Amino acid sequence: MRSGSPHTRQPIIKLVFLAALMLCGVLVACTRNAEVGLHPGDRAPALEAQTLSPQGFQLSEIQGKFVLIHFWASWCEPCIAELPALERLYNRFKSRGFIVVGVGIDDSAEELLQFKERFGLTFPILLDTNGETKQRFKLGGVPETFFLDRAGKLMLLSDPDGGIPTVRFTGPREWDSPDIIAQLEALL
Repeated sequence: MRSGSPHTRQPIIKLVFLAALMLCGVLVACTRNAEVGLHPGDRAPALEAQTLSPQGFQLSEIQGKFVLIHFWASWCEPCIAELPALERLYNRFKSRGFIVVGVGIDDSAEELLQFKERFGLTFPILLDTNGETKQRFKLGGVPETFFLDRAGKLMLLSDPDGGIPTVRFTGPREWDSPDIIAQLEALL
């Protein structure tokens, strides 16, 4: 005789699966320290992009910080909808070593600057003029978002849209949701 109904076993099976997935991510991260790629623990691909900030932007500005790299475009409605939440998240945590870096793809500097001004964005925005950064991060579209730890390595975080750990967040999110804030609080 089996104990518990199928309905009570499902949450346990799901929990065991998530724990195994997270352990796998940790083990992969520990064995891939020097690699560049898109797996947990890999060093993030280089950001080869033009800055839109008048004062400029140096990649050294993100060294030693926890980084959210957000790929977007001014013609993408879901991207536009999440800009205010990204700005709120950036302002909430920037004093604790957190930075948001927006990377515009398939766009023009003029259009991205208009959106920067329209939404009062204060985080750095870069423009991937030649598509190299888009290729390095193997983007399928926009918006796509990645988190880097203080060593510049890709992080595995729980996606609030389903709870599955991921390195790549595809599609829009409410970036200042309680779930994301709780994860960042624990990391920072």
